[in-house]
Amino acid sequence: MIARRGPLASSYAGAVALVICCLVPFLLLTGAVLPLLPLLSKDLGLSESMLTIVIGLSDGAYAFGTVLAVQFAVHLPARRMLLGYVSTFLVAAILAAWAPTGPVFLVAFIVEGLCTSLMLIAAAPPLVTGWPVAKMPTTGFVMNLCVFGAVAAGPTIGGLQASEGQWRPLFWGVAGIAALALVFTLLTFEDDPPQDHSAPWDIVAVALAGVGCAAAFYGASQLQHAGPEPSSLVPLAVGVVMLAALLVHQYRARHPLMPVRQLATTFPVYGILIAMTASASAVGLMELVLTALQKKSTPTAIALQFLPEFGAAVVTAVLFALLSARGSLRSSPPAGWRWSPPPGRC
Repeated sequence: MIARRGPLASSYAGAVALVICCLVPFLLLTGAVLPLLPLLSKDLGLSESMLTIVIGLSDGAYAFGTVLAVQFAVHLPARRMLLGYVSTFLVAAILAAWAPTGPVFLVAFIVEGLCTSLMLIAAAPPLVTGWPVAKMPTTGFVMNLCVFGAVAAGPTIGGLQASEGQWRPLFWGVAGIAALALVFTLLTFEDDPPQDHSAPWDIVAVALAGVGCAAAFYGASQLQHAGPEPSSLVPLAVGVVMLAALLVHQYRARHPLMPVRQLATTFPVYGILIAMTASASAVGLMELVLTALQKKSTPTAIALQFLPEFGAAVVTAVLFALLSARGSLRSSPPAGWRWSPPPGRC
């Protein structure tokens, strides 16, 4: 049977465009939606506290989707699944932009979060591992700017939209980028086989991740507006316990979805803790600053005040690319060595 391949299957630029279109839309919305809460609440008939919970659940769906995507990638063809993920994301993006009622927006926004992490696991690894080492600085720059740059630019774009008194144009723009993601998915399509069709399905890990993420992010969202009440502390504690149980389960599993045992050494643990602490602190600080500024500043002023954050993200991505370039030079192959493309590339 001849594997199907798109016309841009061997194009590095096509792979980069695919990753950008898959990652940027929802990550941009995570920061942009905060200044838009009053408008969303007025148009959709949802309280701002309910919208905060919706945002939290969408973030939880994003976290859960990472585990689910890895499980699917082991047993199912990754690129075929990516086609399904992108198509679902496009439908959800259109529904979120069109949403005539709150429940439609609620479901669509959560599905957008879930599909983004599914697309991440299916689209990003080929960009990182499927090309020669010389491409790594560019890849690192793109990945960092997609993740951190999109989140950093969110409050500025959301503030500008809020100053116009509209929120739907931003969501229709996200739907447009989702349509481009579908186009690049077809153009770069490669019908690769599953990683290991004989591996067991880890239902326990998926269940722990799903319920744990939902409970933890719901509790954190409740804590934000209700304070330390049982309605927030109980689900938060349950979620944290279940996620801790997930790590223990993955550490002891014979066929783990996540390489917890391999990461359980001094340097990886320190690096992960530093990254988690920095990310959580940055997002939490951003939300606190936005909440405080909304009471004292105009949406335009908020947009301008968060603009340097995007500049810092660009500088960080450039520095990461430069460091990657130095690492690539140190680990360059010996003279006479020639890179061979992975199977399916020409």
